[in-house]
Amino acid sequence: MGIFLIPHTLYVFHSLKSDLGLYGKISFFFLMIACIGIPFVGIISTDLSYTVHIIAAAMAFGGIGLGMIFLFSPLKKRIQRGAEWPTWNILFILFIPLIIISLLTIIIIGIPAMHGLIKGEGLNAPEIWAFFEWLLVFSMLYWFAGIVFSCKPE
Repeated sequence: MGIFLIPHTLYVFHSLKSDLGLYGKISFFFLMIACIGIPFVGIISTDLSYTVHIIAAAMAFGGIGLGMIFLFSPLKKRIQRGAEWPTWNILFILFIPLIIISLLTIIIIGIPAMHGLIKGEGLNAPEIWAFFEWLLVFSMLYWFAGIVFSCKPE
């Protein structure tokens, strides 16, 4: 998936070149970080190296999450100047599922896991952790594929 996203990331940013600005460039950076982290999440299991797996997961999920947040600005700029793509409806359809799943993951998984770290008990991941990882992966793929397939270059 990470290797698959590299040309698509380049395509989206080529399509947005007139509206990128600083936030678009930051988004591009984070999405490239995600493209590097995603393969390592699959290649390096927690049994092989827990630390490397967690770092790769942070790169993958954090990269796509921050990339999504920073990409919103150039997309909004295009809407405001009256470009054909995107529309507010497309942004809503693509961003809302990922935002909802991300917030649920933070609340259900992130807060309890961080609480265990703060108390010195280590990273006590709830049993449902893997389910939410897959939900995040598919919601991120849905968001990114939606951006790529709805993208209309100038």
